[in-house]
Amino acid sequence: MSVQAGERPRGVRAADRLLDVVEALAGRANGLSLTELARITAIPKTTVSRYIVTLVDRGYVVRGSRADNYRLASSLQPLRPQEVARLVAAVRPWLHRLRVRFQHTANLGVLESNGVTYLEVSRAKPGARYAAWTGSRGAIHSTALGKAIAAQLKEQEVRRILRTAGMPARTAMTIRSVDVYLRELQDVRRRGFARDVAENDEASTCLAVALYGAPLPAAISLTAPIGGLDAETADVAVAALRTAADAITDALESSRASSPQKALLVRRPTRPRSAAGTAPGTPDASGHGGQRASGSNRSATATDGGSAKKARRRSSASTTVVDD
Repeated sequence: MSVQAGERPRGVRAADRLLDVVEALAGRANGLSLTELARITAIPKTTVSRYIVTLVDRGYVVRGSRADNYRLASSLQPLRPQEVARLVAAVRPWLHRLRVRFQHTANLGVLESNGVTYLEVSRAKPGARYAAWTGSRGAIHSTALGKAIAAQLKEQEVRRILRTAGMPARTAMTIRSVDVYLRELQDVRRRGFARDVAENDEASTCLAVALYGAPLPAAISLTAPIGGLDAETADVAVAALRTAADAITDALESSRASSPQKALLVRRPTRPRSAAGTAPGTPDASGHGGQRASGSNRSATATDGGSAKKARRRSSASTTVVDD
């Protein structure tokens, strides 16, 4: 096929247009409609629609909160300094309390560039080999924080991250099968917690819960040496992490409501509250989840303390994860 001088080959033009769509979505936390994308890129709406179908199938774009609305996958969204500062400020005092209470390392992690970035770490022991540090990175397939975060994502995005980042073995216990990992995430959503025992570091274990009220996929966790979280301690730790997650969500919602840039923040689903600070699916002595909350407990949750806000919370799946 001959190409006239100054004319770009058809394949190159298609690639240019596809990148135009991706660039239009970049930085738009709340997404754009097909009509808006067509207007911004000057590409016919039918062509934009075909590109979007491909990008969604490959996990680079996800549907937004409204019909006919699309945004870049969370792992491709840049971390905004103002949002990060707001999140860290809300989480930091709770990490300190968790560390003091349990004498184990407490962490805040967020999804960034196909992995987990530890935004804040309150270390129990400065020399602990298994503990992360602020700014360090982890994989979504081998860490508790990663599982808690991945359980919030669409399957296409999870598959894309695993395809891009791989699933290297950190220990002999690391999950290395995509199908097995996806089933693990289903269990996380179903029972409200997940396990990671010696999957990231053979010397440690960890419990993590998702922060559904955060402006980006995030989670908090409590990391301990193997044997440091027995069944009884794990039950108490899960309840404490959930209490912290609920309080952090409240703080973020208050901050969002008063922010002059609140329209730029993504409204993320919040986890259902549970009665008396406990949660369905907390680990039993074997590390498996217990029974889900009974109808009476759920009813008590909705009216606990007379709080209308708790009753209005969306009933989305929660995530508590065990991580090494």
